[in-house]
This record gives sequence, C-alpha cells and structure tokens, in this order.
Amino acid sequence: MENIMLIGIIPSLKKEPGSLDYFLQPIINELILLSRGFQISPAKKDPVFVKVLLLCASSDIPAARKLAGFMGHAAIKGCSLCTISFQDNSGTAKRFFVHWVENELLTKADFELIGGRISELNVPADIGRLPTNIATNYSQFTADEWKNLVLLYSLFFLQGLLPERHLQMWQKFVLACRELCQPTMRKIRLVIADRLFLQVSRIAEELYGPSFLTPNRHIHGHLKETIECYGSIYGFWAFSFERFNGFLADFPTNKPSVEIQIMRKFQKIGFATEMKHKEFGEFSDFFTEFCREKIDSPKIPTPKLQVASEKPINRQDPLVWTDLSLLQVKQEAYTLVTMSQKERYDLKEMYECLYETSFPGDAIARVAIKYTTVYWNNELYGSVSSSRCKNYKMLMAKWAEDDFKLDPDFGDIRPGKVSHYLMHSTEVNGCIKVHLLAVVEWFKKKNADLGYLHPITVWQKRVQNDGPASYIPIQRILGKCAWTIKKHGVQYSIVVSPLPRHVFS
Repeated sequence: MENIMLIGIIPSLKKEPGSLDYFLQPIINELILLSRGFQISPAKKDPVFVKVLLLCASSDIPAARKLAGFMGHAAIKGCSLCTISFQDNSGTAKRFFVHWVENELLTKADFELIGGRISELNVPADIGRLPTNIATNYSQFTADEWKNLVLLYSLFFLQGLLPERHLQMWQKFVLACRELCQPTMRKIRLVIADRLFLQVSRIAEELYGPSFLTPNRHIHGHLKETIECYGSIYGFWAFSFERFNGFLADFPTNKPSVEIQIMRKFQKIGFATEMKHKEFGEFSDFFTEFCREKIDSPKIPTPKLQVASEKPINRQDPLVWTDLSLLQVKQEAYTLVTMSQKERYDLKEMYECLYETSFPGDAIARVAIKYTTVYWNNELYGSVSSSRCKNYKMLMAKWAEDDFKLDPDFGDIRPGKVSHYLMHSTEVNGCIKVHLLAVVEWFKKKNADLGYLHPITVWQKRVQNDGPASYIPIQRILGKCAWTIKKHGVQYSIVVSPLPRHVFS
C-alpha cells in the first residue's frame, strides 16, 4: 500500500456499463477542486498554497476507453498518439505464437518438446512456473505469465525449433523487453530498446506481411517518448495492480456488499499507518508495535545502491559497501564461524580491491556470522546450505575472471552458486565496517554456446570455490538466474537464463 491512495472500489456488475461517469464523478469533482488549489497549514510553519494535477492515468486499453475517453482496443484507429489504422488487436507475444502455430512453424510435437524444456528449468518459486502443456494453455495466459514466458523461458525452449531468421527476430524482441523491464532506466538502454523494437517490426513485416501489425506492437514505437515523460515503466505499468486484484479476491468477506468490507479493511490499514506519526503522543510506540505487520513497507534502494552492481569499483562511493539498509535476516537463524588463516588472507585481498588501499592482517576479523538465506532489496537469496531455498542459490555478477582472479571491472557477467552468506567486519581508516558477503563458487565459461542466443549463456559445470573472488559484497550481485544442466556429448554443461531485476516482489 506504499504511495497508493484507494479512492474507490467498483462492485462486480452483471452487465458492463456503457460509461463509468456515474462512479467517477465524485473523484472528478475532487480532482477539479485540487487543480484549483487549496491552502494547508503545516505545524509551526507558514500556510502553503498547493495545487494538485493529474499527470498520468495508467491502465490497459479497455480501461483507458472508459476512464479517459480513448478509442477502445477494437477500434480501427486505436492509437491515442497518432492516426494509424489496425485490423488485429492481439497482444504482441500472443500474436507471434498464434502466427507460428497457424503457419506450422511450431507443431504439436514442438509443443510437447517445449513442455519438457519448461519443466527442466529451475526457477525461484516467486517467479512462477508456466503450465507444461503450453499448446492448450497459452491462449489463456495472464499478462504476468506472458512476461515470464518472453523474458525468461522463450529463448531457452525455442532454441532449434524456429527457423534461424524467425528466432533472431524473436531474440531482438526479448532483448528489447529486457532493456525496458528495469527498475532504473538509462538513456542508452532506452535508445537500444527503441531501435530493437523498430528492427522487430521491420523483420516481422518482411516475414509475415504488413497486415501483421497490431496495436500493441505499434505502441512499442511510442514507448520511448512515454518513458521519457514518466520514467521507468516500473512507475506506471499495471502488473502490480493486476496482482493486487488477486489479493482483493482473497480478502475474507461475508459476500454481501463486498466492496464496502474491502474499503473498511483499507481504512484500517491507513489508520495503522498513521500510528507512525507523533500526533498520537505517548501511545504511538504501542500502536506502532501492535500494527507493525500492516504498516511495514519495502525499503527503496538509494541511487548509489541501484548502480553498485554494475558501476566500476573505482567510481563507487566506498560507503555503499557498508550500506545494509536493504538487508533483512532472521536474527535467530545464524551460526558463528571462525575464519582460517587462508580465508582471512583471501578476504584481505578482496577488501584491498574493494577499497583500493592496503589492509594490515590484524584488521580482518577472525569471527563472522553465517547465514544460509537473506533478504536483500525485497528479494530472497538462498544457498546450497538452505534445503528449502535451493532454487534461489544461483546468482549473476561481474566479479571474477575465467582464471577466477578477482576482476570486478573487466570480468564477464557470470553465474555462481552461493555456499552461504557471511556478516563480516574489518577496520577501514580506523573505523570498524560491517559487510554482508556471499561466499560463491563461480562457473567457468564454455567454449561452445550449444546454439543458444543471448542472453542465454552456457557454462562448464565445474566450479571454483577458492581465492579472493569467492567473496562478493551483496551490493555487487547483479541478480538471480534460472538454470538447468544439459548433456552435450560426454560432458555436462549448465545453461543459464538471467532473471530481470526488480524492486518489489
């Protein structure tokens, strides 16, 4: 509920109304008053005159038609930004799959193979697994399932099934989507995504004809200007609201007047949130502790933490490595471990690389706190030592070379398997600094790619678990990944698909 004001719940109706004006009129009246401005008087400060303007309405196309008077998704001229005409209104990914099936680029036998490949891939539980019988289910996929299919699964299970030209076009679409599905957006990423979408449209028109253009694929051409206006799509896409519909459905009610009961629950949450404020005087601490479950909200990373996993070490603020504001651990679930002389020497080299200065041997703590799982930036990270979270044990980071020497600025982004996590301290410039380190076994790059396209990568199954590169600060982890083990000849390889980064789970 962070940064969300619930202003209305529309009850389920037997028949879709022609207009939502009746429901929206009270909201519209208040927005008009807010736009004219009003005066507020902060405590112990001069009065302030405030105007509130509605800048953006985030919704799907049918809702935009009801809310803002735009053309519907079935309109011939369905774009609100230009006058182009359409003949088909399917979503982009779904349209591709339907076309491939109709033209027998994907057969029933291919879908059986796809189902087997989906079941092979090990993914964290919070991602969600696709139905293996995709041939009969893909037409009913939710938006979130299509997102996972495109970003995570598709290039893995389509390898070797589509003709090369078609698969390369799909790869460009996947890469464009991955560039945009980031919590923070760089201008260069936006330009790359825009050009990739343009290339996809041109290749699709060449392969399938001009009639293949759909409203959603046309809107890709307007994404660049939309993101330039409103920022990263994490700020205005509708996935979180669609997911929240599921939470609303799970609220226990007595069936009649459901919308009233749900609104009462929101009012309770809002009241609990107000307990944070000092106006409640001596009872504030009591209410805060009593309502903690309802008012706790995810921590938001600072800009420095957001780029710590990618920015060169020599351009980082050293304070970022001891910023543990995004960390959550179970205080009772830990063990104390004593570091060996070899481990302390490796840690010394790692810290010298991190801070670009030398450390005396006695500055490295001999004892550390060991965890098997941690929550960082609202995401669960597991390890080999945690039996319940083994699907969370794989991560991606730019930290080690192929010879497993520490090279955080010029090494490849490679997968690693987490053994455990250490809360370790060292003395930096006369002050004790606490770090959270992942102890990682890194995989070595394989010479052959086995036919997989970027961002799918192939690595040797053998790992290296020794040396300074085995210790990586949690801030340097780029993200998690899905993985599977494949046999090629007599050798086994590990195939990795990186997971898109996100802010809120």
